[in-house]
Amino acid sequence: MRLISAALVLAACAPASARQTTPPDTSVVRLPALEVRASRMAVGSTRLPLARSTVERDDATRDTQAAPSLADLFHLLPGVEIEDRGHLALGERVTVRGMGGRAAFGVRGVQMLLDGTPLTLPDGQSVTEIVEPAIVRRAEILRGPSGRLWGNGSGGVIALQTAASTLEPAGMLLRASGGAFGTRQFLAEAVADRGRTRLQAYGSYRRTDGWRQHSAGRLIRGGSSAVIPVGSTSVLRLGLAAVDQDVEHPGSLTREEQASDPSAADPRYADTASGKRSRQIQGVARLVAAAAGGVLEADIHGSARHLDNPLPFAWIGIDRRVAGLRLGWNRVTGNLTWRVGADAAVQRDDRANAENVDGSRGGPTSLDQRERVRYYALSAVAEWAPTEFLAASAGVRVDRVSIRLQDRLPADGDDSGTRTFDALSPGVSVRWTGAGWTAFAGWSTAFDAPTTTELVNTPDGSAGFNPDLGPQDTRGLETGFRTGSGAWFLEVSLYALHVRDLLASFQDQQSGRTYYRNTGGARHRGVEVLYEWSPSDRIRVRGFAAFQRFRFRDGNDLPGLPGRRLGVAVEGGSDRLRGEVRMESVTSRYGDDANTGRVPGYAVVDFRLYHAGMPAGRTVVRPFVELRNAFDGKHVASIVVNARGERYFEPAAGRYLVAGLSMRIR
Repeated sequence: MRLISAALVLAACAPASARQTTPPDTSVVRLPALEVRASRMAVGSTRLPLARSTVERDDATRDTQAAPSLADLFHLLPGVEIEDRGHLALGERVTVRGMGGRAAFGVRGVQMLLDGTPLTLPDGQSVTEIVEPAIVRRAEILRGPSGRLWGNGSGGVIALQTAASTLEPAGMLLRASGGAFGTRQFLAEAVADRGRTRLQAYGSYRRTDGWRQHSAGRLIRGGSSAVIPVGSTSVLRLGLAAVDQDVEHPGSLTREEQASDPSAADPRYADTASGKRSRQIQGVARLVAAAAGGVLEADIHGSARHLDNPLPFAWIGIDRRVAGLRLGWNRVTGNLTWRVGADAAVQRDDRANAENVDGSRGGPTSLDQRERVRYYALSAVAEWAPTEFLAASAGVRVDRVSIRLQDRLPADGDDSGTRTFDALSPGVSVRWTGAGWTAFAGWSTAFDAPTTTELVNTPDGSAGFNPDLGPQDTRGLETGFRTGSGAWFLEVSLYALHVRDLLASFQDQQSGRTYYRNTGGARHRGVEVLYEWSPSDRIRVRGFAAFQRFRFRDGNDLPGLPGRRLGVAVEGGSDRLRGEVRMESVTSRYGDDANTGRVPGYAVVDFRLYHAGMPAGRTVVRPFVELRNAFDGKHVASIVVNARGERYFEPAAGRYLVAGLSMRIR
């Protein structure tokens, strides 16, 4: 693709001149009088009256961590689970306190952002394959319902930052890595300054034979951006990103197949050349400026995506166009900080189904329809801090999602129609701050409208909408505290969520196609602990514990969600050679609503060894090696919920090695 080629050329040719500045504190991205955060409010991290987690990745981490998937970035966070399915065809399943567990592919119920631009579409689904995890500098996660801030599909929020801070030294990164299963990856990134303008570009190429049969794939990503000061009080950011993907889909396995040969593929998927070929490009223009005594945020964003998706039951094709506008105005008046905003977006999907003939479109067209989504929202959020130690915040958001379907095969009856979903999402929270500690409590809401994919997959196989499918509504309470000093940090939070009209997925027992239904209510409850301890400059211990219970109102456990997750990582070594050992333990889960198919829990240990940096003039060289699943345990990292024929199991790879070398030029 031309965009990716241009990004690679720029990355290879950018000058290596570096600013002589001290590396900044990257806990915030500073623009004029504004901190851009997942909270959409100019609130410092210690004051945020919500359970939140942050992931910071400095140069050494990005240079020496393979990070082939987003799961590698979030492995030590309570309340956040990202399931790496072991192949590229479906993308990671993302859940935040159990929200998002219904996703058959992509992300549902969790708001995703990339450098401030929504990855979440107007209908509520997110596709994350455009994100290059290896260059993510920072991530912020809000672990509770956030409808008042982000609207539809905000059971949690994950905001990813790949953009270099304006204070980050300019330079270039070249990295190559490879390992088991014929996997190889190449990455180039450049950051350069032209006067007051900061330029950034990257390109990456990944190919793998796949550890499972029929799971090979190729993935190419690229992007570029420019941060341009406009006068003395405004900043304009222009960004572009693209991805090109061609991957095979191995399907899931039964318990017997997984025990006999976890590397096997579902024969139906292999025999029909099932997989995915997709291309996507997205762009954004974002302005942050001082205006009328406050700070104005305005952005225009758009994307285009083409998908060919051959599956055992059909060939599916989608051409998608999305455009959106967001406006927000922030102001501080005495002890009151407030924000008003408006969002609008449109989405157009041209969807076609036909017979899958050896991975290609064949036979007559069985479905041809256009789906149009219009999304509008108004919001207002305010925080009142009468004293230095006490603050209260409140907000409300009004959303409307309208989905119109045009049936372009009316010969068998016109199934055109319109569905409209309205929601009011209020929320309140309070915080108390003392000497070295912050306590918080809050009540929040979220709603999930069915996505276009969920609405048009009708169980009777007809075109048009599923008339029985409605939105999901969530109400939640949480409380907790955080405390710490320079050497340690501790956060404990408790939450209780009540979900009404839970959206859940299930598969047809004959075709294996995924459909959706509302299954009454559910309750999510949990206790989360996050800690960090650095007894010296050379040793760092991080860990988490999540004790949680996700249950239907009738008493059964929600499938796919474990009751306990524990993790710890210990990093240490000399100034040059450093190592990390990481362990994660997950309890058993059920594969179906009836709780008849239990999937065993597991514990995994990984090792990483890397050089902190070998200087060679203006170049720093960092070799690294990772040993994944060091004790070669057989386990299931991802579950296909309510799968046909009890094919719940998406096995994870056994022990394997990844090694690489990076060169950072300043």
